[in-house]
Amino acid sequence: MGYQLMRLSPFSRVTPLLVVSALVIVIALAACSSDSEHADSGNPVTPIPTLVTIDTPDPSDEADADPAVASGEEVFAANACVACHSTGENDVVGPGLAGIGERAGTRVAGQSADEYLNEAIKDPGAFIVDGFANAMPGTFGNLPEGEINDLITFLKSL
Repeated sequence: MGYQLMRLSPFSRVTPLLVVSALVIVIALAACSSDSEHADSGNPVTPIPTLVTIDTPDPSDEADADPAVASGEEVFAANACVACHSTGENDVVGPGLAGIGERAGTRVAGQSADEYLNEAIKDPGAFIVDGFANAMPGTFGNLPEGEINDLITFLKSL
């Protein structure tokens, strides 16, 4: 008996790996289809109401309306005061400045808050807050007097 050679077509050599790969691609494409197909499925989406509170400044608030506060804030930013002082309560290199307007008048006997802050800016080594080093440079005393006054007004608003 003779042997017969069977000739296979190129399509008969498709391996199971190709079939599985094609199936995975079809499933992935189906999963990535837009959700608009499912939007009309009869299951309406009910939004959950959410209360959002936005804190906006009161225009009648004197600190917000005072142009010296805004100018002082610009002086604070332009001189990189934030590198060593936070405007909050947390300490950085120097003490946090929140509430400094109330504390300033009690730091040195006989000095008002304005006098203390003026001296702290012009001669920072004159009084060192406990727990901090004498690290503030004395160069801020060279600022124009108007900028120092605006800076003091800003600090007292914190």
